[in-house]
Amino acid sequence: MDISESVNTWIKILGHEHMMGVYGVFMLHFEKFFRFVNLAQKHKLGWRSIGKFWWLEWDDIVRSLMWFGLVVVYDDELLSIYNGWAETDVQQAQHWMYFVAGFGIDRLIVNLKQKTKFIDRKIDLDLYR
Repeated sequence: MDISESVNTWIKILGHEHMMGVYGVFMLHFEKFFRFVNLAQKHKLGWRSIGKFWWLEWDDIVRSLMWFGLVVVYDDELLSIYNGWAETDVQQAQHWMYFVAGFGIDRLIVNLKQKTKFIDRKIDLDLYR
């Protein structure tokens, strides 16, 4: 296998529709990260707090990826619901649908979770010191 075949294989893997959902899941966490960096700079928390942020954020990322797994399993059923709602006849889910589903699942899980550590709530800064 030469280098061009290897690169083409990686492009196919990273451009797969299910990977778009994974990118969608991480999009919300990057948003939370940039909010946290802004807060850390204002309160002079230091670089160690960024590591603590990702350590405490990891469980939310894994939880969202697990819920996105259900979207992958039931994508045909969800697509038929979408077709009925949007009055369309899409035969196969498109890449952007997986991206939106990944971001939407993540946003929904984070909002429903009772003890959300960061998003849209006051943060206990001592947790990150």
